[in-house]
Amino acid sequence: MTIKEMQAGAFQNSLDHGFWDACRLGDRVDPLDAERVLLSIPMIFDADRVIKSIPEKVALLHSECSEVLEIYRERGAYGAADNLYDAPPKMLDSAPALPKKPYGIREELADILIRCGDLAGALGIDLERAVKEKMAYNATRPFKHGKNC
Repeated sequence: MTIKEMQAGAFQNSLDHGFWDACRLGDRVDPLDAERVLLSIPMIFDADRVIKSIPEKVALLHSECSEVLEIYRERGAYGAADNLYDAPPKMLDSAPALPKKPYGIREELADILIRCGDLAGALGIDLERAVKEKMAYNATRPFKHGKNC
């Protein structure tokens, strides 16, 4: 899966589950057509509503980062390692009609990427391109960005 495909799928799933209903103007877009999903943003959203939703979406990103820290604190440095090396995730009971929820550092890091993809999708940002450009720039920076800390 490419970053662009992840972004389109995360955004479409968020649309399908009502997380952008307050901003939505139009219809569903095929999530397998990543280019069309990203190009359709201006046609299906009220831009002002999307802009106003940014603080909430960033707060949700913070919450996912905090969940990584919670798991680390809960399991300790070595207890957290069960998810660091691609071991099967711990499963939590959820509602009776739902499958058990995977729970661990790996899953919370995935949630961070999913939320980034969702927000980038709503904003019409080509996240794959942005990541490539930012990584290329970061490669040119000095050791520890020139800091002595």
